[in-house]
Parts: sequence; structure tokens; C-alpha cells
Amino acid sequence: MMFSGTPIRIALWSGDYAQVTGQALVTARVANYQPRIQWSKYVYKGSGFRSITSWLTAALSLWFAIARGQLTTVYLVCSRSNWGFLRDIPVLLTAMSGIRVVVHCHGSDIVDLLTTRRLSRIARALYKRCEIIVPSAHLLEPLRDVTSMPLHLCENYLLTVASGITQTPPVHCDSEVLTVLWNSNIMGSKGFFSLAEAVREMWEEGFAVRLVSIGKPIGDDDLSEETVRNQLALLRSMIWFDYRGHVDPETASSLVACADVVVLPSGYRSECQPLAIIQAMCAGRAIVVSDIPALRETLGDYPAHFVPIGSVSAILDALRQVNDEKKSDAVAFVSSRYTDAAAAQRRFDVNRFDQEMRAILIGTADRNH
Repeated sequence: MMFSGTPIRIALWSGDYAQVTGQALVTARVANYQPRIQWSKYVYKGSGFRSITSWLTAALSLWFAIARGQLTTVYLVCSRSNWGFLRDIPVLLTAMSGIRVVVHCHGSDIVDLLTTRRLSRIARALYKRCEIIVPSAHLLEPLRDVTSMPLHLCENYLLTVASGITQTPPVHCDSEVLTVLWNSNIMGSKGFFSLAEAVREMWEEGFAVRLVSIGKPIGDDDLSEETVRNQLALLRSMIWFDYRGHVDPETASSLVACADVVVLPSGYRSECQPLAIIQAMCAGRAIVVSDIPALRETLGDYPAHFVPIGSVSAILDALRQVNDEKKSDAVAFVSSRYTDAAAAQRRFDVNRFDQEMRAILIGTADRNH
């Protein structure tokens, strides 16, 4: 499908993307910054009974528009949970009637959905006629046999790089303390409490260290939201812990600029290409992450410390190394990643993202992945 100068009408099927999650932010970018596309939005919202009625209304409206010949392409921001997959079935079924369905998968657990679950056979049958977009190359090979349609790679983006890249530490940052930043929602599976334990041990060893944390508490399979909140409440009494809660993007960027190291020792099954790590790379920060394929792929050639999932001792060792690097030469500690940060900014440029998504959605993208 070639662009002829007239806006192309495409349906958008998604959950509520007026939220502060990586998937929601990317979806909002696609929905709001593609001027060549005229969107028909089918967005389900709410919880409980309201979410069911919202979903049903969106599904019926979509099918009605298709039946009237008003739509030929659907952009589906998929859910990878079992219940989420069931919600997406009305859209996936449209591919069987000849509608072009482009599915954007934002989590590594899409592989689980399509290969290891009881629903996987049904999921594969429905996805087989869909084009699939993934943000990370580590998902290409596992998904290659899932669909007979094109498989696209479109990496995420960073909208702004706060404070740019500096070769010296910003003057308003604390040069005497190792500032460790947690820049993600607080979940058990993402390794937050392993990091907190490592920082506690480092503090007790006599190091000048501070853990700055942003993000909201969220429950998962590892820890319920109540447990996360209770453990977080205990941490807030610690002198080395600075919890900021949910902050605006400008504040988050400022905190990244002042951080010595950003840590994400995640074992989260959906982890794919976290914006927190992209932001740290583009700002030239030291990084400590878990040694999983998604984060290896995200970091690429960027220098980082990789640790086993759940290993407090490995996180502690990595933080000690970062502290030694900072103490030995504070200027070199910052400037040593200048070239890597510049490369990350080019790689995750928002204009590149917009152009690649436009090419995929209007059907002119390279289909050789």
C-alpha cells in the first residue's frame, strides 16, 4: 500500500493508553504523531463491568466499520496475558476475513503466549495471518515461524534527552555520594528489593551511597501490591533511601542526569526494551542490569554490568565497581561513556521511530526481518 498524499484510514485497537507505562507511552506516540494516518480508535477502558461493556462496544463498533467497508487495516496493540489475548480475539479474527492486521508486541512474553501455554495453539492460528512488530531483535527468531506475514523490527525511542550529554558531572549533583537510581515501577519481579538490599549492605559497609527511586508500587506474580507497599513503607525510614513516587518526565530526566548508575536487575517475564534503560544509555549513565536476552539486546555495545537475576551479592559487587570508578576519576567516570551515549541517541531517535512506524503501517517497510 503506497502513500498517495491522502491520509490512510487505519483502525487502532488498544487498551487505555492514557497511563504511565512503556507500552502506553509508545502507543500514544503512534496515535498522535502519524499525520499521514487517519485513525479510527477502538480503545477499551475501565475495570470490572465497565471494562467489559467498553470492550464489547469497541469490538462491535470495529466489526460494524469493517462490514461497511470502511476499514482495511487494523493496528493492534496486543496484550500477552491469557485474558488479554481473549480480549484481542475479535481483532485477530478479522485477519481471516482479509483485513490487514498489524500487531505491535511490547513484551517478551509474547513468545510464551504463542508457544508454551494451553491457549498457544489457538493463539498461533490467529496470529499466523497477522504482521507482527517487535521492539527487540531477540524476539525475531522465536517468532519467525509463528506468522506467514511480515515480521517487523522497530526499536523504541527516547523523546527527550534531559540535560544532553555532558563530559563533566552536572554541578547540582552530589559528587561525594554514589547515587543509584531506580527508574521504573516498583515490582517484585523487576528486582527492586534485591537492589534495595544491595544498597543497604553497601551502606552498612561504610560506603556513601543513596538509592533514589521513582515509580509506583505494582503487584505481580512475585509480590502482591499490598506486600510491595508494606515493604516500601519500611524502606522509606532508611536514611539511604529517597523515594519520589510518580514524577513527571522532566523530573525523571533530571534524576537520570544526576544519577551515577541506573539499575534494573529484572526477572520480569515481559521485559523487552525498557525505556528506563534507553534513557540511561542516552544520558551516558553507568548501568547495572540482569543478564537476560532482552536487556542484552537493549544494551548492545553499550558498556554495562550484567548480574544474575535475584543475586544481591552480584548487584553489590557491581555497585562497588561503579563506586571505585567514580572515586578514581570523577570526570573520566562521566566522559568515558560519551561516545556510547551519542550512539544510543542516534539509535533511539524519535524521528527514526516515527518514520519506521509510518512505513510499517502504510505498508512500505522492508519486510525481510
